[in-house]
Amino acid sequence: SGSLSPSADLLVYGHSEHGTMDLYVQPRVGGPKVRITDGDGDEDLPRWSRDGTRIAYLSGHATDCAIFTTSPLGGSATKLVETGIPYIFSFWTALSALGTMPWSPNDEHLLFSRKLENDDVAIFRVDLATGEERQVTFPPTGAHDLSASWSFDGDSVVFIRAHGGTSDLWLLSTSDDEERPLLEDEFGNMDPAFLPGDEHIIFRSTRSGLENIWGIHVPTGELSQLTSGGGKHWYP
Repeated sequence: SGSLSPSADLLVYGHSEHGTMDLYVQPRVGGPKVRITDGDGDEDLPRWSRDGTRIAYLSGHATDCAIFTTSPLGGSATKLVETGIPYIFSFWTALSALGTMPWSPNDEHLLFSRKLENDDVAIFRVDLATGEERQVTFPPTGAHDLSASWSFDGDSVVFIRAHGGTSDLWLLSTSDDEERPLLEDEFGNMDPAFLPGDEHIIFRSTRSGLENIWGIHVPTGELSQLTSGGGKHWYP
């Protein structure tokens, strides 16, 4: 999945023309692409910082899976954290280790998923200045908390809680770390992201058969189907 720069003029995305997945930056309107990573494994899930100066991404190789940051111009990358998710054996979990907007509004913190000692997966927050990490969600036994994405005002985080073949939408209040369910049902609800104004969240869901993009009004829980068709629609 790609990420549009805050200025909306550049796109970063993954491409496998050299065998493994590397990240490229390209003007949104077209033009030459610039390769900004060249690791031995796969680099994916690029996520632009709010100020446009850094890109966070997932780097997976064999059983290792870590979060790095780099400049949109390329150059040396900085390793932030290990996720503990075995990349090859938990590939789909790894691909949800970063949400659509993991950067806090001031770019001081980054959200990511980490595997716990009991094999559950929780959301953590890392302070980018100090490197201090803190667990912010506490899933029940057998659940994986993934795809954490900040609201525009920074007051809330939306994430998915996957368990038993389904995945629900949950909200986390950043003021008191209170978790509450937003959408719990028998479907797979994934890749949530706030829209500007923070009253609506878009996500992909299996509730219409094939995976389509849906929206939910946060105050009322009202659902709206946004796409339809014969294929699967991912990563809104």
